[in-house]
Amino acid sequence: MLDTNLVVTFLEIAKVQSLNVAAQKLMVTQPALSHRIKMLEEQVGKTLFIRKRSGMFLNPLGRQFYELCSEMDRAVDKINAFIMKQTDELGGEIAISAVSGLAAHLFPDFLKTFLNKHPHVDITFNEAVSAVVEDEVLTGSSELGVIVGQCQKPSLRIQRLFSNNAIVMVCSKDYFLAKKKKIGADDLAGAKMILHTDKKSRTYANICKSLGLSPATMLGVLRLPSMDDCKYYALKGLGVAFIAEMYVRDELRDGRLVRLPGLSMRSPVSLISRNEKYESPAISAFKEAFVEHCRKMDVRN
Repeated sequence: MLDTNLVVTFLEIAKVQSLNVAAQKLMVTQPALSHRIKMLEEQVGKTLFIRKRSGMFLNPLGRQFYELCSEMDRAVDKINAFIMKQTDELGGEIAISAVSGLAAHLFPDFLKTFLNKHPHVDITFNEAVSAVVEDEVLTGSSELGVIVGQCQKPSLRIQRLFSNNAIVMVCSKDYFLAKKKKIGADDLAGAKMILHTDKKSRTYANICKSLGLSPATMLGVLRLPSMDDCKYYALKGLGVAFIAEMYVRDELRDGRLVRLPGLSMRSPVSLISRNEKYESPAISAFKEAFVEHCRKMDVRN
């Protein structure tokens, strides 16, 4: 029986004519792809590629086999599309990795609708920093990821959820900077900074650059594990928090936190995933509905 994974590998290598490029697109190692092609050629009983230093090229038999496999590939796509049209009763598991705190802010309202329509879908969340989220999606330990900032893995598919995600500078209503109409570097030099980031973070560097701050002149920094922790510490009057606006809208609205002037930064929120070819119908439906949900929220905000 022909293994469809071998066919997928064969088609990809035939298209890009390179083991290395195909390995990057399929997110597997180059030796693994070589092994798959060897298995396929053993099943066929003859070689399918001409191997050169400049790449891998189909031989005459390989071109015949490519046409047959392409027909099979198109048939599988049609079958999957047919199945999805016949039923809304999706099932299966979806593992999602998200930047700390985002699961609580982005998903509850959406999941009310989605899980009511698709009650047999099981969803698991994991929280981590953006770099770890990208790695988990790339390696397949999570099907989907939600990150803040630019994705550093070019092989992943990126769909923008929020382009208007502002980073704001907030403090408690009783903090000594709360009533200031203008905030300068000298004011912040005497304040404790509260951040959900590490010293090497680009976000941290951009905040300092935007405000004209030198880390050497600052009173100190509280580095906390989540945005919600940053909000809690700011509410307790422990310093000035730098936090995504979506986390503090309620507190700004009711006056428990004050937005300080002087910081103008935006950091996009994106959904990341692997090659759509290997998605289950449940994952495809989830992505489509979630992206639309977030874009509506982005417009409203």
